[in-house]
Amino acid sequence: MFTANLATSIEDNLRKLCGDEFQRIEVNHLHQWSVRFMSDHGTVFNVATPDELTDCWDQAILQSGITGRNVRFIRTEWESIVQALGITSRDEFLQADRRGRPVPLNRTDRAELWKVFELFQDKLHEQGKVDWTGVVKTTREFLENNPGDCPFRSVIVDEAQDFGPEEWRLVRALAPEGPNDLLL
Repeated sequence: MFTANLATSIEDNLRKLCGDEFQRIEVNHLHQWSVRFMSDHGTVFNVATPDELTDCWDQAILQSGITGRNVRFIRTEWESIVQALGITSRDEFLQADRRGRPVPLNRTDRAELWKVFELFQDKLHEQGKVDWTGVVKTTREFLENNPGDCPFRSVIVDEAQDFGPEEWRLVRALAPEGPNDLLL
């Protein structure tokens, strides 16, 4: 579940519909579940607020000296290309397929943007913060590296259109592959 209020509503309805079988069902907001699950496994996240993220972006852009790009474009490039494709290095970003993006970028443009992305990550790290995609990615990586800790046999996703690529990777890691393992 992506929306906390929706998770509560669905849980109430399932409790009424399922009777005793409800004991075998867990209804969750995906981000809240990730935080709780990782806390139970020794990792505690300090998630940045939207204002803190904005401040980190503003500082990174200012420090990089980049001009001619607005914050919205830079953040969208980070989310839609770097995070969505799981890019972790400058070289990967220089080679990334950006088809469908509204503004073409040459290698110099990409190198400048990568500097901003690194500075943004540094700013978050300096504050001991992480964004929600970082929470989800860490949880997914934990599950992939510890398949015995996979908590579910099947997963049902509502409001699937609200998930980004990293949320989908986590959903895939939540249950072992098999018949009826995912329902969207």
